[in-house]
Amino acid sequence: MSQIDRIIKSADMPKWAFLLLVSYYFMEYCRPQNSMIPALSVLRLSGLLGVMMVFIVLTKVRIWQVLKIREVKYYALFTLVLIVNIPFAVNNFHAYDKSLTYIIFLFTAIIPTIAILLANNNFERFIPAFGIVSLILAIVVFKNGGRGAGSFTWDENDAAATLCVGLAVSVGVYKLGSGAKHKIFWGLAGLVISLAIVVTSSRGGFLGLMSVIGCLLYFSGKIIKGMIFGVVFSVIGFISLPLFPGGDHYKQEIVSIFDSSDGTRNERIYSWEIAWIMYKHNPVVGVGANNYPYNVSHYEYLHPEYDPNRKSLGGRWAHSLPFTIIAETGTLGTVLYIICFYGVLRRCMKMGMENSGLDRKSSIYYQIIFTGLVGYFISSLFITTLYYPVVWHVVALYVVLELLVREKRVSNEFKN
Repeated sequence: MSQIDRIIKSADMPKWAFLLLVSYYFMEYCRPQNSMIPALSVLRLSGLLGVMMVFIVLTKVRIWQVLKIREVKYYALFTLVLIVNIPFAVNNFHAYDKSLTYIIFLFTAIIPTIAILLANNNFERFIPAFGIVSLILAIVVFKNGGRGAGSFTWDENDAAATLCVGLAVSVGVYKLGSGAKHKIFWGLAGLVISLAIVVTSSRGGFLGLMSVIGCLLYFSGKIIKGMIFGVVFSVIGFISLPLFPGGDHYKQEIVSIFDSSDGTRNERIYSWEIAWIMYKHNPVVGVGANNYPYNVSHYEYLHPEYDPNRKSLGGRWAHSLPFTIIAETGTLGTVLYIICFYGVLRRCMKMGMENSGLDRKSSIYYQIIFTGLVGYFISSLFITTLYYPVVWHVVALYVVLELLVREKRVSNEFKN
């Protein structure tokens, strides 16, 4: 019995499960009840879809088999770190709330995504669907003047980071097809998503966009030519920014990254240094999930540049994924997180190359996952995205891809 057969109880995964999954992602990312039709909020569709996802898990999936998967195992252990911290956190409610969110997310998103996409060739159908969802989110960003649809995409920085994943998907789907209509549609989709990132005026989004472009050049196999093209394209694009709506403001935001007199920049560095102090005083499991804002005032006075006359940062976030994770989950949580994603990224980098021995389609899927994660993580250097689901959605896609590739290899070896 293959690992896929051990995960899915029945070979007959209902066909409506795929539509359910796409609907779930659409509601999560595009939030039509917030961004399109407010009346939909009365129906509580997101909650209903979540319940139906749990139903799929309970009736069609052997949960224990999924928990044996390396990445899911690290996710569960990371969640355990969050749970352990609840009694010791300054704000127990927020520590409990984020821990519960991680548990719910496991059963409403990660496990259902893995199970549904393993069946009926759903994975190959889902990637373009995810690209369409990202395109719709980009349109919402244009409509909202830089903001996303709500929840983990509402803030401009969060929207930009999420769109970096969407850009990786759209470019990957572009490469998968060959027809003129296919190329035109997905080429335009990539352009729209890129412009939406610009509309957010997010500095982190700019770095994420550049990292996505860098990954695409790396996987192109023509690094030198690609770098020259990338530099020329970036310079022309940067010079042309004032020609676009909001472009001049975005240009100023980018330049301010290197401006030592910029107030926002300096405040974020100050908050990161406090996060480091917080970590040194709580090195094992940190101060608890979502508890950085409630501990800042307790550690701020230890900063060498602390000024009692300066407005306290109490109640504010660390505005950085790396500094949030070390402060709130300590060494244990940080190590688990790094090991999980380092393994995923290293594997995708290797399998995404043309000489990996895989078929071209599978290599492109690995490229999508690697590029999307890198873009999101680079963008997250300046925002707190630790409790957002995006990277775990991508990890679920990685798990499915790994299992499908392994199954295909075993099948080919058996035939030979």
